[in-house]
Amino acid sequence: MSVYHLPTLLNPLVNAIFNCPEPERSPLKKLFANLKTRRFILLAPPSEYLLNYHDVKSKLPLHDLCYNAEFINSYILLMTENSYINTNSRDSHYETLDGKTVVIQWKNNVIHALNGFHIRRRLKILETKILPNFNDYFEGAADFIILFIDQPLNCEFVSNDYLQCFHNYEKIPNNAHAMPNLSIDSFQQERSSFENILHIHPARLTQLGQLFSSYRTLAPGDDPSRSIFESIVQQAFDGMKSDSLFKNFSNLYDLIHDYFELNLYDDIWSRLTTHFKGHEVDTEKYKYFSVNQLLTDFYSKDYGEFKLHDITLIERRLHLASNHLQKLALTHSYAEKSKILVETLQKLSGTTEMDSHQLELPDGLNNMTMDADTLISLFVLVVCRSEQKHLKSHLYYLQNFSNNSSSTKFGILGYAVSTLEAVVCYFEDFNKNTGNVAKANTLCEKTKNLLDKLSCENPTNEIEDLATYKDILTYRNEQGQSILSICITNHKNYILLDILSEYENDFPVEDLLEDETIDGSTLLIESIKAGNLEAAKVLIKIMLFNCTEEELVSYINKTDKYARTVAHYLTHEMDILKSIGNYIDWKRKNSSGQTPLFSIFRSYDQPNYEEMVKTAFDIANTWYRKHNSLFDYLDHTDNKGNSLLHVLKTNIPILLQLTKLDINEENYKGLTPLMVYVKYKRLSNIDAITKDRRLILEKVQNSTFFTCFDYAKDHSVLSKIGERGVKDSLFGLIYFHSLRYHNLNATTNITSVSNAEKPFATTVINMKTIQGLLRSILKDNPFTFLPLNTYIDEISHLNRSDLTIIGKTDVTSLLHQLTNCFNVLLFLKKIPENLFTDEASILYWMRINTSKRNQKPSGKENPKTMEPEEINMIQSFLRFNFDEISSFKASLNILRKVLIFINLKSDDFEDAYKGLNEMGRKLINSEASSAFKGIITNHNMFSELSLAELLENVRFLEQCTIQLSSFVQIILFEKIPNWWKHYGEFLALHKSYRKAFPNMVKPKSASDTSSRAPLGGFIETKREQSEQRLAVQIKASSKMLKELGSEIFVAHERLAEELSNYMEFRKACLDQRSLVAFATTNISVLQECV
Repeated sequence: MSVYHLPTLLNPLVNAIFNCPEPERSPLKKLFANLKTRRFILLAPPSEYLLNYHDVKSKLPLHDLCYNAEFINSYILLMTENSYINTNSRDSHYETLDGKTVVIQWKNNVIHALNGFHIRRRLKILETKILPNFNDYFEGAADFIILFIDQPLNCEFVSNDYLQCFHNYEKIPNNAHAMPNLSIDSFQQERSSFENILHIHPARLTQLGQLFSSYRTLAPGDDPSRSIFESIVQQAFDGMKSDSLFKNFSNLYDLIHDYFELNLYDDIWSRLTTHFKGHEVDTEKYKYFSVNQLLTDFYSKDYGEFKLHDITLIERRLHLASNHLQKLALTHSYAEKSKILVETLQKLSGTTEMDSHQLELPDGLNNMTMDADTLISLFVLVVCRSEQKHLKSHLYYLQNFSNNSSSTKFGILGYAVSTLEAVVCYFEDFNKNTGNVAKANTLCEKTKNLLDKLSCENPTNEIEDLATYKDILTYRNEQGQSILSICITNHKNYILLDILSEYENDFPVEDLLEDETIDGSTLLIESIKAGNLEAAKVLIKIMLFNCTEEELVSYINKTDKYARTVAHYLTHEMDILKSIGNYIDWKRKNSSGQTPLFSIFRSYDQPNYEEMVKTAFDIANTWYRKHNSLFDYLDHTDNKGNSLLHVLKTNIPILLQLTKLDINEENYKGLTPLMVYVKYKRLSNIDAITKDRRLILEKVQNSTFFTCFDYAKDHSVLSKIGERGVKDSLFGLIYFHSLRYHNLNATTNITSVSNAEKPFATTVINMKTIQGLLRSILKDNPFTFLPLNTYIDEISHLNRSDLTIIGKTDVTSLLHQLTNCFNVLLFLKKIPENLFTDEASILYWMRINTSKRNQKPSGKENPKTMEPEEINMIQSFLRFNFDEISSFKASLNILRKVLIFINLKSDDFEDAYKGLNEMGRKLINSEASSAFKGIITNHNMFSELSLAELLENVRFLEQCTIQLSSFVQIILFEKIPNWWKHYGEFLALHKSYRKAFPNMVKPKSASDTSSRAPLGGFIETKREQSEQRLAVQIKASSKMLKELGSEIFVAHERLAEELSNYMEFRKACLDQRSLVAFATTNISVLQECV
């Protein structure tokens, strides 16, 4: 017998278990024999590990261990009845083939390797796949579940040597990054050890407690007494430095100082705040200080030199620094205070990392000169805005309670402390000068009055004495808002127009373009966010009239801290969209990965949603053409994997017209667009997408194995998607879907073609009714090629109230088979078209059918005598058909395996490409690494939809062919040979009778008697008994021949009818519904790839 080798699969473990060409000669033959009739789950590590790593203990490559039964046993989970019960409330326990325990948390996609494993691991389920069985040595299931896990399960593994060139360069930065933290970690360890020793030795704690008490006793109530604090710290140090317990500490004095500070901080701080009470810096009177008042040098620059952009960047730094300095009030040690102070100055001066938004800004403030005077002026603003209550107390603490006095005089901390001291002096000098105070008060009052008039609570929309506020029109608040911005957000549009018209020189277009808040919002963004469309139109009119196209594109695509442009905030502003749409960068994504088009599609609360969506899409399309490209649907996928189709509420035909569009694309939760529409009951979208030929109706969500039907809670939705299921079914007549349980009673929704007003009808039918219907049909058609007994048995097992992934796959498979089965029954007119109107119609038809069946005469009452010539004809007919069916069955078997492998090898190709690309990206040699970017792939030679449909149809046709073949085989190789056997016995009995009784015309009846002489009578009696015995045997043989002949005749008639039905079904199924549909779909796929 020839051995056919299927292509090798990429994953060695999957290949070893499922793709063995000669299982009888394989080293795993005992394992195959053990699993022959069992169902199991396979845990499969990634191919990358199995191909490129080896076992530490055995030194063997993992791909070699995949052919070791001991290694494989731990990856095979045996299935029991409990495997089907949904365990959302508890974990699912499985036993491996070698008796180890594995727990699966289906809800979290996590596997725990427990009892029996020498390494207990927590594994992540990366993907769940259903593998159609393509081999001939596993008979336990038609499909097997493979859980792809993130790492090998039962061994310690390391990468092979050849991978070193890919990974070395990654380790250096990580190690280098960790180095600066070593000293900090060492000091923290010493501190922990020091405190542990003190807690272990209470005597030491008592001594230190006495020193704490002496400080509280000796220090005056309003004097922090630095000298007393230093004295007791030194005293403790002198007493501990010679103690063997503390001799190994390299920083003993610092540890003691920090410990004393920790325990006495509240006392010290209380004394400090009491000491400076009434003398602290009061920042309340300076709350309206603005950048324009303190950075006069910037505002006094010539027109050509002054850039408002610099001011907006300063505002952002001020905001960061102010927020950080507020943490000073939460500090409880010198180290914490000094850290906050230094970091505040760094944020203010731009010498530390800025946030991501600032880093992306062009011509950043890092290029600006920041001298000491500027820094102090900005720090004054920081102090005012952070509203520090005890500034002098913090300064005194920093100057006097350091464990190293030189640290506050030199270095970066010394500079920070001296800057803080200069700021305190600034406030003191400012308060001593009555003229400054009066001026500040006047300015503060004027600013307050202007802001009150601009407040949204103030109903006035005009300022008659606007000229009196001319000197403060450049004011900016702590959020970085200018007067113009405040007018816009508070809808003071008349005042806005007055300022823009009367003080045009003070607010040139260049400043309007650069006016931003601390979060990066431009004036136009502020107007859209505030819903001030009038202001937005004014600004746009000014821009369009005064700016070049380059300036317009730059301004309109400026981003705020969320990376949003003004277009991301457009929802129902149709006129604004039309006026600026051509300048929008439609591919620009915000921090959530959403483009402007995506944001508009996702804004559901606008009154003119469909019109807005259509306009935005048309403008975006025009923009693409303007940039010499076609609209690219993939440009608009967000960080969660949602596409435009996922978020579009209505009017999806504008997207369905696109050719290169994956309408079955999943987001990161595994939801397809159709699942989203069904979940949120978007009927118009459901109606449109179900008419698209590219739709895969039963696309499965990977994490839950839900289909769109599992998200449907409404009958109208179920009916709508059920209609598409009917159209996709084998003959477009009926579709089973949506199995539900009600008190352990299973029901299913059935959508079928209807003769009523509506073309389709959806009804809910009990599965027990379907089971009874199948039994009734089977009694009428005992030789049907449909495997009805299999379906009846599978329905009997539907007794689980809730299902895991395993159960869901079985249910899905059963519903598919029932769909195909009843499509064939309706196609062959074995049942009436209107049978599924409701459940009562089915029950009524079953009763009528049973009554008709009972009225039919039994064939056993008048058995037909079959002649050898007739048996020969039947035998020849059946043999011819059996040979043809067997040949066709073998072809279907090959076709099924080919289709499965097309899909498997497509996935392998994709995985191999991704692995190669990932490894190439990690190459140390940059030139070699960049070469991998040029690798392109096109593994989608066939449509996923068409492959799945063709495979399902081929599998169903193969089942039907096997079923019919088995009936023919029984008649041809059991019934007919049995008839010939009995016919030979019948001839032999006749021959014996004629030989023994040559003068007898026919065997006598046992009842025939006559008078005889005694001796002659005895001989005659013996003769008659022998003749009667042969006569009985001949009669019994004749009866058996009639019964067998009649059975063969009836079976032949029914098989002939069934063969005719089968041929009709086969031609329609394979030619019309399978091959033609497959070719048509794939021609379209190839056209899209061209």
